[in-house]
Amino acid sequence: MHIPALRFICMTAALTHPQIYAYFRMALATGLLTPQEMIAWTDRELLKVDLPSEELMELSLSGHLPYSQIIKNLYHMQAWSDYGLPLALLFARARTLLTRYPERLSKWVQGLCLLNAEAYLPPDVKNTLSTLIALLEQFEQGFLSQAEVIAEMLDFLEMESDFLAQTDSEDLTALGIEIPPKGT
Repeated sequence: MHIPALRFICMTAALTHPQIYAYFRMALATGLLTPQEMIAWTDRELLKVDLPSEELMELSLSGHLPYSQIIKNLYHMQAWSDYGLPLALLFARARTLLTRYPERLSKWVQGLCLLNAEAYLPPDVKNTLSTLIALLEQFEQGFLSQAEVIAEMLDFLEMESDFLAQTDSEDLTALGIEIPPKGT
């Protein structure tokens, strides 16, 4: 089963805070990021500016809040209408985690599949997520090996490398995303 490729339109060299907030919201909701990782990024950002935004301050102090409240706050901060870059960041994060922790395959796929609840996602994204669900079901029923599912997922997630190629690599590293060399 081949996962259909998604084509994102948005290309940017510098990530904006609203794009990052949208990525954080989706990454927290899918389990691909912890609040501690988000707060560490926020604290590094705070050190870079003389007058931090209210959003950065709020995120930095949100460690005691439940996930649901942090996600709700991020939803109000994101102020974006294009899902492309935040979703590309999310898929790149999934690739990073899948490469580091292949034994957690089911967790990563289930987390990504939670995105199907996002009403704003276009049909091609939802179709891709449905394919991921089908792959996971085939794996759990013993029709596909873990290696086969991982190979399919890594192949699909590799296309995010092209999409994020113009994004500052330091920004990506700070977000816990590694873009591997092409073909690895």
